[in-house]
Amino acid sequence: MSMAFIHTALFALSGLDSLESHLHYPPIEPVDTVHIQASRTPFATVGRKVRYIESKQLNVSLQESGQFVKSYGISGSALISKRGADATQTQVLWNGLPINHPMLGMMDFSNINGFGMDQITVVEGGNSAMFGSGSVGGTIALENALAFNSPLRSSVEYEYNSLLNSNLGITMSAGNESMYFSFTSFTKNQQNNFTYTEEWTGARERADNVHFEQIGARLVTGLKKSNHTLKWVTELSSNDRGLGFIGEQLLGGQTDDNIRSALQYEFNTSQWVWVNKVGYVRDIITYHPQTFVYDTSIGRLYFAQSEIYRKFNQGQLTCGFDLQHQLGESQNYTQPAQRTLPAIYSAWMGKMNRFKYLLNSRYEVHEGLFTYGFSNEFSLNEYLSLKSDIHRSFRRPTLNDIYWQTSQMNPLKNEIGWGGEIGINYKKRFKKHLVMGDLTPFYRYLDNPIVWLPSGALWRSMNLNEGRYWGVQSSLSGMVKIRRWRLQLVNNLEYVYSKVLNMHALASQQIFVPDWMINSELTIENRLFKLLVRHNHVGKRFTSTDNSSFMNAYQLWDIELQTRGLFKFKEEYIHWRLGVEFQNIANTEFQNMPGRPMPGRVVGVKSSISI
Repeated sequence: MSMAFIHTALFALSGLDSLESHLHYPPIEPVDTVHIQASRTPFATVGRKVRYIESKQLNVSLQESGQFVKSYGISGSALISKRGADATQTQVLWNGLPINHPMLGMMDFSNINGFGMDQITVVEGGNSAMFGSGSVGGTIALENALAFNSPLRSSVEYEYNSLLNSNLGITMSAGNESMYFSFTSFTKNQQNNFTYTEEWTGARERADNVHFEQIGARLVTGLKKSNHTLKWVTELSSNDRGLGFIGEQLLGGQTDDNIRSALQYEFNTSQWVWVNKVGYVRDIITYHPQTFVYDTSIGRLYFAQSEIYRKFNQGQLTCGFDLQHQLGESQNYTQPAQRTLPAIYSAWMGKMNRFKYLLNSRYEVHEGLFTYGFSNEFSLNEYLSLKSDIHRSFRRPTLNDIYWQTSQMNPLKNEIGWGGEIGINYKKRFKKHLVMGDLTPFYRYLDNPIVWLPSGALWRSMNLNEGRYWGVQSSLSGMVKIRRWRLQLVNNLEYVYSKVLNMHALASQQIFVPDWMINSELTIENRLFKLLVRHNHVGKRFTSTDNSSFMNAYQLWDIELQTRGLFKFKEEYIHWRLGVEFQNIANTEFQNMPGRPMPGRVVGVKSSISI
């Protein structure tokens, strides 16, 4: 029996979706209620557009929730673009740890397996005052919770499709009054077997060098005694991929080996919470081109943080500091790169009747830079609320920006800017029916944006003059119950317009960023059956800074059929689910990035069982 089969067989036991699906919107809590929060993520959601997404293949979940993910081929990197910002301007947190690669400054979502995560929160807009460098376009937070006093549970999930791809996951968890543990293992074995139409000749070709394999595990443990709680989360994963091809040229392969670990101690009373955290992240990237000249880079992050949360009658105060020590090693550096980045911050989340607001600030000691923000929500009535936000944001150059051989002769400035948004939210229940919607225009200005541009035969980093970005995000959802059936419709829309000014040209739209994004989902279900129809529209993307060339817009349709139920075996209830999914049912030929064809129609099966 092959190891690939064993890994595939070990992965399928994962969590089962709830029989009651949910709208892709956060609940709106009454503003006159203040709960003590021992995390900065709830602070960051005040006055913001927020989405909660499913914990499965994260790059897939992000796309399905209306986010634009720039895929460099089906096996290549998956980089998010939020509100026109590039991947280096989106901060990703894993159990409170900033996990953007310290050398690259971005997160490749193809390397993150969201299976077994308890909550994934997507916060739109800049939040540097709360989370520091990189939180310019948005923030994505992945969290694992401690479920004390929970019974022993186990689940398995397995997927297989016509591309000869399989995904498997197992999770087990249990807890009592003082202890909790959860173990998750996951693996992918993706051959990505498909054909495409060659752009220049029109001939059908088979995709080559596009495999992707992943194996990993995550352990969550917790101890609790009286007012003391200890939490440890660690995750290891190894990823191996072919980087595809452009024309006749194979681009070689890449392996990514990742370690993430966070240890947290919390002391809490009825009025305040003290949280201390240390963490370690290591990312090893090995690129092996067809010439067999291997190129390895190692990025490390050491992280420490201490925070105090204090509850008052009219709100909650938090203050703290964090310390990052970043290290980078590469054959393209003249020397190992490192830097230490201390920061202090504070935030006040208050309420006055129907008015809820947040004031926050942060001081980056390394740059001597002060950032701040103000956001608020006001409930006009039980159905309608207004929100707004204004903030100052920044992003420091990455280690590659500074230490890459071609960039050292070009000192860089920090990206510094400001942004804001206003919005209106609507939510109303009609007995068994529900209607929700929001409209959020936004604007962002950025001084000294950092880009990589060709300089002769080489590329180097440099500052442009400025960038301006504006657009609108809108959502509209409805749910209707008719006897034992439920019909739910979710729509997400985003329009982004950007201008990036340099000494050569004024581009009317940032390259590789779509002007329009539209995502719609229709769900019809009862307790036993579920039908889901999904539509995605991705607008045209310019491929040159003068906007003389672009990639056409495309539309994708997906259909999923699912049956589910439960039965009792001895003293245990067993939940099961079986489904079939048709992706890109219209067999649309499309590319997210130039020269990287994506698959046409894909048929897959999904199954899960939970005890």
